[in-house]
Amino acid sequence: MTAAVGLSLALAACGGGGEGAEKPTATAAANRLAAGSSNGLESRPASEIVATAAQALKTTSSVRYVGRGTEDGSPSSAELRMTADGTVTGVLDGNGQRVEILRVAGVAYVRGPSAAGPYPGARTDQWINTGPVGAADDDLSISSAADAILDLKADIDGGEDATVEQMTEQGQPAVRVATKTASLYVANVGQPVPLRQVFNDANDRFEVTFTEYGSPVPAAVPTDAFQPRTTPTS
Repeated sequence: MTAAVGLSLALAACGGGGEGAEKPTATAAANRLAAGSSNGLESRPASEIVATAAQALKTTSSVRYVGRGTEDGSPSSAELRMTADGTVTGVLDGNGQRVEILRVAGVAYVRGPSAAGPYPGARTDQWINTGPVGAADDDLSISSAADAILDLKADIDGGEDATVEQMTEQGQPAVRVATKTASLYVANVGQPVPLRQVFNDANDRFEVTFTEYGSPVPAAVPTDAFQPRTTPTS
């Protein structure tokens, strides 16, 4: 992703975070739990909750991933729909560059003025074929988003203190696992999927929401894609 469009934004950088003044709503969560059955996360260790959420994300058929915040002090955002088979649609915005993203049938495409610049002859309104998606270093996938969640587990396993608290997130009962630098909100009813993840450090904050689990992600191979004859220019 970064080599093709010159963006530093990557899903693996969206680790987790602290909320500061955010107030838990445990009473509301308890009331909502009365209408449904808890999946039992609230009684598990923090590390296990995080691992369970990451696994639930990895096994979903599709998800909408929206991330907003700063990276190295600059605004960054990602709005993506991803499927288990590797299809991705959406937009990346970072370092003043906005690029549309399409991944379908194992091939990556980009579109927009920032994307067309390195490819002489490409139109700004034309999808550009940047080649096969490389599984080894692919940051745009459900799997990589799940791996980013597991960074929080590694911190906890490494000795960082964590709290587990029931609350409401996205209008449903949830469990929050929080450390000094990261927070993860996980559904407390039904499948234990991640709902929100926040990363916060001295310089940056990045917040991710996960919604629309299992929804269709329409995508088709572009019929007029630009086929570069050479590698992109810098």
